[in-house]
Amino acid sequence: MTTDAAATLEKLASESNAPASAIAEAASSYETLGDEYGQSGNASLGDVQSALAQYQKALALQKRAIAADPSYFRPKRGVAVVQMKIGMVQLTTDPAQALESFLTALHTFDALPEKDAASMGSRRIRLSLLRKAGSAYEALEQWDAALSSYLECQRIQETFVTVDPDDYRAQFELAIILNQIAIVQGAKGDLQPAYDSSNRVATLLEGIIRKDPNNPIWRGHLTDVQLRIAGLLRDRGSAAEASRLNATALAATRTLAASPEATRLDICRAGDALAASDPPLAVTYAERCVAENNRQDPESFIKLAAAHRASGRSDDARNAAQQGLALLPLPSPGKPPNPARRRLEAFLK
Repeated sequence: MTTDAAATLEKLASESNAPASAIAEAASSYETLGDEYGQSGNASLGDVQSALAQYQKALALQKRAIAADPSYFRPKRGVAVVQMKIGMVQLTTDPAQALESFLTALHTFDALPEKDAASMGSRRIRLSLLRKAGSAYEALEQWDAALSSYLECQRIQETFVTVDPDDYRAQFELAIILNQIAIVQGAKGDLQPAYDSSNRVATLLEGIIRKDPNNPIWRGHLTDVQLRIAGLLRDRGSAAEASRLNATALAATRTLAASPEATRLDICRAGDALAASDPPLAVTYAERCVAENNRQDPESFIKLAAAHRASGRSDDARNAAQQGLALLPLPSPGKPPNPARRRLEAFLK
């Protein structure tokens, strides 16, 4: 979708007698432009500010469509989706603002008529909103709120898995949610629940991998879980078992990252996981991680700073941290502090 096409649709939508459907179509065109400029988690131009500008236009048009026909369902759900996408862009650098966007989107969505909110498509959107809110709580280290959101996601996703036990996508999405639960449980210091949740994630992933052994996405997520389980085993005093699992996971990390089809997650995982065993290689992958994220992701600069420090290059670590800090908004009174700032500032000492 080009800018000219979006502008043409907006012009048609601006006519005094424009129907709500035409206005909603114009909104969708700007939403698509926002995706192309900078949708989080997908291939885009990495232009965050332009993405936000397009999403704001889409949001205004969706609201106009609702005003034109309050009974028209499409823009009502569209408002929540655009608010979610705005939050996804904000999440990287300003999780507090992103949380406000996600909660606003949830409030908007929960106001939908029950018959519309109960459709499978709507239930999946609401699940995404809950997960994003959980991610924002997690980024802010508000562990109890994050866990509450993720547990609600789990309850919803379990119903999807029950409907069709052979739906591998549903099983994979359940594994992702359980993985987020395990991360938060570990952060809270609930090590046994974190271990149990991580093992269930591994079991789910191993099950679907048996159906498609060469799926690199599933294998990559299994590697993440194995690295965490190894750490939890060390904490439990099972050093030998932890060492064996960690070696297996690190070997898989190297293989996935070295593949010509390596994903951004594969590359960024290597930049993090290899810092202890092969700091120079970790630096190489961490630098690629920064580039893959269009130099707009503070977390990738944290990985790079950590890899430089592990390599004994303190000046480079400080430089990476300063670049990451430059992406973050200054602390604001009344807003929760951004833990990413604290983690980056630790490399300046």
